[in-house]
Amino acid sequence: MQIESYDLQMQRKSGEIIDVQYLAESIDISDRRHLLVMLTDVAKLCETQRALETHQERLEEQVSQRTAEPAAKGPIAPRACSWLT
Repeated sequence: MQIESYDLQMQRKSGEIIDVQYLAESIDISDRRHLLVMLTDVAKLCETQRALETHQERLEEQVSQRTAEPAAKGPIAPRACSWLT
């Protein structure tokens, strides 16, 4: 009785392609084996995940640019007090 899980794309009657998560498990009810299947529309979850990945890539690019800027300007002036280093 192992749960099987897959991410799939399915087509609605309207022709629209949607992202779904397929879960299936074999269960026994009154000594008879049954297959319990659940399909969940995860389109919004996938859309949110893609937006988060895009945002993360932009942030990493900004960090990379900002860390490169001080190196291009040359060394930082020495501090006046040794206890600040």
